Amino acid sequence: MFVGQYAHGVDEKGRIIIPSAFREKLGEKVYLSRGIERCIFLYPEDSWGSLYAKIASLSLTRKETRDFARLFLSTVAITTLDAQGRIALPAYLREYARIGRKVVLIGVGTRVEIWGEELWREYVSTVEERFAEISEHIVDTGI
Repeated sequence: MFVGQYAHGVDEKGRIIIPSAFREKLGEKVYLSRGIERCIFLYPEDSWGSLYAKIASLSLTRKETRDFARLFLSTVAITTLDAQGRIALPAYLREYARIGRKVVLIGVGTRVEIWGEELWREYVSTVEERFAEISEHIVDTGI
């Protein structure tokens, strides 16, 4: 399980350090993809396999399924951590997530999300205002 929040810089080659708290859980091979809200999703191989199986099982006759699969799967990059615990973020994913010189990595259960620092701050400030309301709805799910 991935939890917590870590801020790191992006070097001139587009590499970021993966926090040590995440490295062991990620393993050697990781999968990067376009996230839902202008972030990058980072999956360990086992979580990626489960997600891919679910996507592959969706009906191809539904346009929404085809659109989602195309946009989501076409952005996947498979990479490994280097000896310093870094990964290179592809330019197209950095552009999509509006990542500049600083990122915030957050643990979200089965995945890690990589956010441009500015977008993360904007997201948090927007959602924090509604956190109590959101919590009331989540409680109904049994949490």
